[in-house]
Amino acid sequence: MSSTLAGGVEGWVRSRMASSRARHSRGKNRRKDHLRFRRHFLEQLEDRRMLSTTVAHWIGDSGNWSDPAHWDIGVVPNNSGANTYAVVIDLPGSDPTVTVDQSVSVSSLTNSEAVTIPNGQSLSVNNGMVLNGTVILASSGSYASLYFNGTQALTGTGEVVLGGSSSNNVVYVRGDGGSNPATLTIGAGITIHGSQGGSISGYGNDTLINQGT
Repeated sequence: MSSTLAGGVEGWVRSRMASSRARHSRGKNRRKDHLRFRRHFLEQLEDRRMLSTTVAHWIGDSGNWSDPAHWDIGVVPNNSGANTYAVVIDLPGSDPTVTVDQSVSVSSLTNSEAVTIPNGQSLSVNNGMVLNGTVILASSGSYASLYFNGTQALTGTGEVVLGGSSSNNVVYVRGDGGSNPATLTIGAGITIHGSQGGSISGYGNDTLINQGT
């Protein structure tokens, strides 16, 4: 075989080998990209699963918030870590009173019945309340508190009653105390009243917009 022909064959072989290596490298990169995409996709799904909110409905007659038998999900709704709850208290044809007998935080609350926050207890709402029933703050010396954490609205046609035997009834809007102030908008259909009085306020530069009475 002539040296020219041999050189041509060797060049062709080297070219084919280089092409094969390039294809192999591209294939490996595609597999890596696919694995990265799949991992990122699964992480997004995991984040969505962790951030999902469970809807909890009150069932039965009057009772304490802390009683799991009164919730259709079988557990007491109270935000903790990744476990967050949207609470619905609405029993047509029944008039239960739900007593908040522990400090409670929920993502949202829809209430068409009576919710009582007694002396020394608090209810915190993070993403809005629809109130077509009653929330009763019933301080007898210690604070009975309804907190709205972050910008949101209190809407509906219900009422907040400042009751009990003390004026330490508090409706409070809370931002982070710094660069992220909160605004609470109280809708036109909401009435706030009571025999004992109390305070409706914000922390620092938080804002209260009261369109109700």
